[in-house]
Amino acid sequence: MVGMPGGASTADNLAAVTIDDAMARNGVVGSPPPGVVIRVAPAWLRRLWVGPVQAMTLPGVIYASPDAFRALEQGTARALLIHELEHVHQWRDHGRLGFTIRYLGDYVGARLAGFSHATAYRAISFEREARAAARDAM
Repeated sequence: MVGMPGGASTADNLAAVTIDDAMARNGVVGSPPPGVVIRVAPAWLRRLWVGPVQAMTLPGVIYASPDAFRALEQGTARALLIHELEHVHQWRDHGRLGFTIRYLGDYVGARLAGFSHATAYRAISFEREARAAARDAM
């Protein structure tokens, strides 16, 4: 994850952009999912991220690193937004329990099979689908 030394400021933690605005700024066509907001991920959450994480989607919220948040605000993160919107749809389609079980099950299964963190992460079916959605839309 590209981040700011010492974490984001309090102002960054309060910053938010609506999904409608982010879609318009990044040239993403379609109906915005209702009730979704994009926020700068709090420092405690970013400390849990391993590797070059730019964003994380949980039900109703896309948490972004400070740099990714700025890119989303400025309209220069179309692929990232499409990737995270795919996760929004996955959460809604599979529910909290279904999404969590499948996501963690894919990851843990790959780790138990001996794959590295990075390989196991790339093997998660929801991540593969999100990468494909972003790639196909570009």
